[in-house]
Amino acid sequence: MHKKIVSYLSEQGYICRYEDEENVITIDICVEARDIQLVMKLPRFYPYEFPEIYCYQEFDFLVPHVYTNKHLCLFDENEETVYPDQYLEIAKISIERAIKLFQDSILKNNLLEYNLEAVSYWNTKAESFAVMLRFDESFSHYMWAYQMTKSSYVCSDSKIELIIFIRKLRGIDIDEQDLKQVLFVKSDVVITMLISKLADVYLWLIGKKNEKLYLDYMSKNNSQSLIISSFNNKAGDCLLGIKIGKLKSNNVRITRKNIAGVLRANSGRRFEKIQICDMRMKRLFTRGGDGRAMFDKKCLFVGGGSVGSYLVKAVTEIGISDDITIIDKDILSSDNIARHLCGADKILSENKAEAISNYMLEQYPTMHCEGIYKNVLEIIEEPADFFDEYDIVFVAVGNCMLEKQFIKLYKEGRIKQCVLVWVEPYLVAGHVIVLNTDYTEKTNEYLFDECGNFKISVIENSKQYMKSEAGCQSAYAPYAGYELQKFILDFVDLYHREVYEKECKANYVIDWFGRMKWARMNSIAIKPRYRSLEDRTINIQRIDIE
Repeated sequence: MHKKIVSYLSEQGYICRYEDEENVITIDICVEARDIQLVMKLPRFYPYEFPEIYCYQEFDFLVPHVYTNKHLCLFDENEETVYPDQYLEIAKISIERAIKLFQDSILKNNLLEYNLEAVSYWNTKAESFAVMLRFDESFSHYMWAYQMTKSSYVCSDSKIELIIFIRKLRGIDIDEQDLKQVLFVKSDVVITMLISKLADVYLWLIGKKNEKLYLDYMSKNNSQSLIISSFNNKAGDCLLGIKIGKLKSNNVRITRKNIAGVLRANSGRRFEKIQICDMRMKRLFTRGGDGRAMFDKKCLFVGGGSVGSYLVKAVTEIGISDDITIIDKDILSSDNIARHLCGADKILSENKAEAISNYMLEQYPTMHCEGIYKNVLEIIEEPADFFDEYDIVFVAVGNCMLEKQFIKLYKEGRIKQCVLVWVEPYLVAGHVIVLNTDYTEKTNEYLFDECGNFKISVIENSKQYMKSEAGCQSAYAPYAGYELQKFILDFVDLYHREVYEKECKANYVIDWFGRMKWARMNSIAIKPRYRSLEDRTINIQRIDIE
């Protein structure tokens, strides 16, 4: 295959030859009066992979899109497809792209591309690694760091968050004395290719705007200094870090008065690059999502059973909230795990609220998720201002009397927005009430009959389908975890689009119809108006106006 490619490229006018000993093809090109040699290697699964082009020469101009092993990045394999039967044409295209890359580099037409890859270039040379928890990148300030190993750190604006994170991650208790200061710098312009020594740090990362903070920091932390910079490379916000060893001062004690001179004396000194891992929720859900996650609501979840657990996960992952409190008094048992978010590793050792909280923090360590072991009735009796800090209160308790109590709290103005969620046996249907405006007579008429009972149900007398095991307090509604997840995902998606994103001030009922066909086949008593509905359909209706 090598010889066929050499023959084809020679016919196209390229000077090339097959190097039998190295099993490569060398191609000699001339770009803007500069002689350059390319080396083509065929990967293991060629022609089902792109050929690899290398250039081992050193140049007096900057060339972007080059890996540390001198491999030229000429194809975006996430966007471009290899056509095996066109392997000769692809070999030619590879050389043409290499020529264009060098031409643009010599003429300085692609300097912006170099800066767009700033973080990638930086990280290939990094010797240390830092995980960033929650922090404010809008201004320069001091942060806190815990050194995990010789070359790894965890950083945060909050000492408390850092201590809790380390306790959960490593199972060890640390205190504030174990933390060290880090300088976070909001930089205007950063050209990473020009940063190689301490003088460049001041010139390209610090600048006049951050000079005072920088000098203060360096005078206090001269044994080992960590600096993290945030900048925009025209494609988006980027983070990079540096670690500076102990400054040389000829045995003179470093102070705020002499630090500028000490830094000048150390201006030619090299530093260690740090790769930054940004664990903030918005970053995670921008890179691992569609970029729409806002996380602008603080939510309270009352009830940590099966419904509540998957509701917490869905509300977080759709981007509504990363600040969540869960309240429940029950212990997670083996009875729950087939349809609960949490698994066997948490049974009997944790109550449901704490189990959900720990699960979520294992997935998303920078969110705020607190589990409170408390009876729901205690919440209702809390002072009037207890609910003030929450934008949305989700109620998933499956208890009519408690649900009525929360509706009463909403009518009294103690809750800003109340969302009640419950399911019917076998998940024939699931229902949601969204209260987000004045509780009108129309709303009350839709929800309750003249005796004050909830009118919303698909099954006639659903209590007859409750199951029970031996012993007291063992009744439960039968439904599968898979169907539950489908209901939660469908409802939260509709709620997100119709209520959350549109910021609608209205009251709604959302009805999700699940195993309707199965219910008809098994003679489940379905109310006449619902008997013809198909499986897995959903409906939203406004209930505060005529």
